[in-house]
Amino acid sequence: LSSAWGLSTPSALQTTIPGQPQSHTVSSVEWVNPLQVDGFCELGGWGCHTAPQELPLLVFLPGMDGSLLTPFMQYPELGSRFELACMQHVGGLASRSSFDDLVADCVDFVASRTSASRRVVLVGESFGATLALGVLDRVSQDKRPVGVVLVNPATSYARSILSTVGPACASLPQPVYSLSLLLLAALVFEPAQAPAFIMLILALRQPALLASPAREAYLGRVALSA
Repeated sequence: LSSAWGLSTPSALQTTIPGQPQSHTVSSVEWVNPLQVDGFCELGGWGCHTAPQELPLLVFLPGMDGSLLTPFMQYPELGSRFELACMQHVGGLASRSSFDDLVADCVDFVASRTSASRRVVLVGESFGATLALGVLDRVSQDKRPVGVVLVNPATSYARSILSTVGPACASLPQPVYSLSLLLLAALVFEPAQAPAFIMLILALRQPALLASPAREAYLGRVALSA
């Protein structure tokens, strides 16, 4: 499961399910469906679509850490209506691809998946939201039917402390770079969210979106693999 959650990517996990779309790799990024990697399947949802390639495509662009964990609780519900394509850096935390390189790779992928009859929605979170705007600017010039959703967009990055701390962290060698991410996490951590997170981990509270046996099992697998 680690390949779906922004960790190392063992080749053994790059498997496909018959009849379902494969991950698409271009240059510095690759595209995965976390539900497909997990093997998730539920009646009426992902894993039971007769033609998943005909569903609208949801392209998720993560924050600067590249992790796909943030929206993992929404994946099963989204998978009932969309084919998911989530961006991962081929080099993982060692990736130093430029913003323009990432935009170009995303544009190539979107162009390969859009058609007159298929809707594509870009969902960008934090840094991924700024990336989504760059991609949208490029694909809109080609008049492609693409929508966009921005989640906590990092459009005020230049006015934040991250604009000073971020580049300094990015210049650090491993494993210091990985440790520096803890500092960045502390800058965006919301203490008010801690009680709800602890109750979720201790199984004292169940999100409504995961209130089914298949989704509860999925939640457990993700928790054990994170």
